[in-house]
Amino acid sequence: MDKRIYIGLFLVALIGLICLARFQTVPGYMDADYYEISGLQLAQGNGFKVPFLWNYLDEPKGIPHPSHTYWMPFTSLIVWLGIVITRSLSFERNRIIFVLLSSFLPPLTAALGYRMTKKKTVAILAGAFSLFSGFYFPFMATSDSFSIYWMLGLLLGFVLPEEWGKISNVKLGIIGGIIGLMHLTRSDGLFWLLPGVLLVFICRWFYAVVKNRQIGVISGIGALFLGYLVIMVPWMLRNVSVLGSPFSPYLSRSLWIREYNEMFNYPARTLTFGHWLAQGWHGIIQSRLWAAGVNLQRAVAEQGLIFLVLFILVGWYRTRKNPRIIFFSVSWVINYFMMTFIFPFAGARGGFFHASAAIQPMTFILGAVGIDEFIRWGERKRGWQGDQALRIFGSAFVFIAFALTVFVTVRQVYHLEDYENIWGKTERSYKMLDTLLVQMGADGDDIVMVGNPPGYSLMTGRKSIVIPNGDTETLLEAAKEYGANYLILDENHPKMLNGLYLHPSSSNEIHLLLSKENFYIFSFEESYEE
Repeated sequence: MDKRIYIGLFLVALIGLICLARFQTVPGYMDADYYEISGLQLAQGNGFKVPFLWNYLDEPKGIPHPSHTYWMPFTSLIVWLGIVITRSLSFERNRIIFVLLSSFLPPLTAALGYRMTKKKTVAILAGAFSLFSGFYFPFMATSDSFSIYWMLGLLLGFVLPEEWGKISNVKLGIIGGIIGLMHLTRSDGLFWLLPGVLLVFICRWFYAVVKNRQIGVISGIGALFLGYLVIMVPWMLRNVSVLGSPFSPYLSRSLWIREYNEMFNYPARTLTFGHWLAQGWHGIIQSRLWAAGVNLQRAVAEQGLIFLVLFILVGWYRTRKNPRIIFFSVSWVINYFMMTFIFPFAGARGGFFHASAAIQPMTFILGAVGIDEFIRWGERKRGWQGDQALRIFGSAFVFIAFALTVFVTVRQVYHLEDYENIWGKTERSYKMLDTLLVQMGADGDDIVMVGNPPGYSLMTGRKSIVIPNGDTETLLEAAKEYGANYLILDENHPKMLNGLYLHPSSSNEIHLLLSKENFYIFSFEESYEE
């Protein structure tokens, strides 16, 4: 295919992301804040430690706290790389790696589509849908895992076999290495080993070309896991030294939450199997049915751009026997199952959306195949002129994707009614609030309890801890345990603190200092004088 098409997709993506970045002067939300400040800590020589607590799952001893005991480190390493390259601690400069990664996604998606189908039209449509990616686009220029996971999904697509048959151990080792990078990026990356093992069984057993099938299967699985371990063993060793286990032993507590806010329970040892079971089977089933519905809606809107869903299904049916399609189909099913039935609250709140980024390039390729099949059907049944119909329908579908992307992006970054940039509004407010705290006498070592500790510490450099899920008594216990001096409460607070937010002067132990916009600043200091 003409290289100018690839270059054009890259340049349009780069220009669009640079324009988007002008409105995103801060990472924008807790996940991106976490990765950004963790990368800053690495660049400043502080290692894998952070000056905040964003949950209490591992019953932390205090601040600084070991980083990445819940989230994985690869995105923070990319932030660190951006800092090294740009020699700047400024988010607006060091995010260049994310912008460049995202700019390469459309041409690479087009290249994979062409490799799979040998059809220029499919490649161009797949690249265009990757360029105008709808709900994903607003997050492609910030310090989150979307562009990394998407790129790793593309790399898998290129490495996976073209057809069923023999697959070398070297290639399986590469696949295992990519899966290792996926796990190093997100915890759910571990699940990709399952379709990898299935691939080995199908290629080496049902379609074996070696004489000793059993040895072929075992050696193939060994190569897959060897590639995975080469990437993951260094991080596992770090976890053993810090946490006493190759994987964080505290992640299991997130299995037993009964609503999303329980992720922030204090103390976290209350999150047990008995706690989870106490909600009754009605609550257990109901929450998973709710997550199933939400994730299905997400699949239609976010992965299928709404209008593309039918074409994706047609494309899947047309290519359903292809090794790549089976591999990614199994991955999607596993992802949906885990984010619905095992982690329903985290999955429905964005985990499914994040995890699906690796599958998205294949989804857009299938959509392009479906559109191509639709045009061919029109040629056969309706007498359409193929090239003319493709130009008309293809242009229309790309325009719809473009319009949806613009609509979603504007809603994410700008409030048209009052002409206000709303991306990272809370983080920007944190800087102003911390200035007020300093004016009121706060010392540099004072600790603030706040809704988004990674964002607060990133914007101010101050130590911070998360507001626990609970009432004022739980709040005071956590504040005393970790030495918090101040509390900043905004409209996004635990529901059991509604009384304090609506009546900020009602507590005798939490003292209102100042109200500013939708924020209230309280002091705990007098509570500790005994």
